[in-house]
Amino acid sequence: MNCKTLIPLLLLLTSAQVRGAEPSEETWRNITQQVGGERWGYAGVTYVTAAPDGSSLLAGVSAAGLWRSTDTGGTWKRLGAAGPEAGSIGHRTYSIRFDPRDAKRFWVSGNYGPGLFETRDDGQTFRRLGNLQHLDLVAIDFTDPERKTFLAGQHEQARSLMRSKDGGVTWDCLGLALPEQTNFSTDPLVLDGQTYLINCAGWKRGLAWGLYRTADGGSSWTKVASEGPFGPALVHPDGTLYWAITWTYGMLKSTDRGLTWKKLPGPVTSPPQALPDGTLGSLGDERLYISKDGAQSWQPLGPKLPYKKMTGWTYLSASKTFVVWRMSGKRVEDAIFAWTADAP
Repeated sequence: MNCKTLIPLLLLLTSAQVRGAEPSEETWRNITQQVGGERWGYAGVTYVTAAPDGSSLLAGVSAAGLWRSTDTGGTWKRLGAAGPEAGSIGHRTYSIRFDPRDAKRFWVSGNYGPGLFETRDDGQTFRRLGNLQHLDLVAIDFTDPERKTFLAGQHEQARSLMRSKDGGVTWDCLGLALPEQTNFSTDPLVLDGQTYLINCAGWKRGLAWGLYRTADGGSSWTKVASEGPFGPALVHPDGTLYWAITWTYGMLKSTDRGLTWKKLPGPVTSPPQALPDGTLGSLGDERLYISKDGAQSWQPLGPKLPYKKMTGWTYLSASKTFVVWRMSGKRVEDAIFAWTADAP
């Protein structure tokens, strides 16, 4: 096994996402508007996140680039219209990582196209980092003020974890140090310059699932959990780690920097996030849920989701607005929804 691209596979979407059933509640308002323009690629809206100040939304649309709304989805404007890389972000956006010291600097990763881009001017211009293709999550060592160490997971590929030690310019493969027959290594977590975690999970039959940790910069890996998580892990402000479990309900939790993990049951199925007061949030099949006791228990928040099994969610703290979105097989008029309520 090496780090070369395997045969790409189409995203697995639920039949309801592809068919587009009617929304179930009037209280979630459709804010899709003209995001992505008139032409979308397959999978449609693949990622939405709030900017760090909680006042604007960023949306990645398959083959249509990045878009921003500063009025809670009333209008959308394409980012990266200037500069030498204008129009080049044509992948399916998978993640956006903001620099905690400078919100105008962020990194965008995606699959089915060029893998990684950086902006230092809040999305006016972007530059491509390295020549990687077909990426899922990018993780960055934010303990290093120079932002030199990057990890990136290649989409639906086993033992393909990539690392850069020069800010994304050049890359080497750490995945070959993972055990043979481990599953897709797509969503890395960097705790510091030497301590990383990587999930090994996916649809590939015959390959083992698990969660692996290194404390020597990737030279060796130790299996720390048998469950295979997915998506970005949450590093809570109190230092606790949370990670959603692939294709099932509940969450993994670690209080010792990923050395040991506890599986917690619950109705949630999506990557967790922390609200401004530390409350955890996650999606279930039909509801948004919150937890005030570290994922020990979950309570539904707000009305039923506009569609079952929404793809993801984010929170605009400036307006106390929750935003959910769904991927789709083609362009649809109702991919992104918002609901405003008092803070939980």
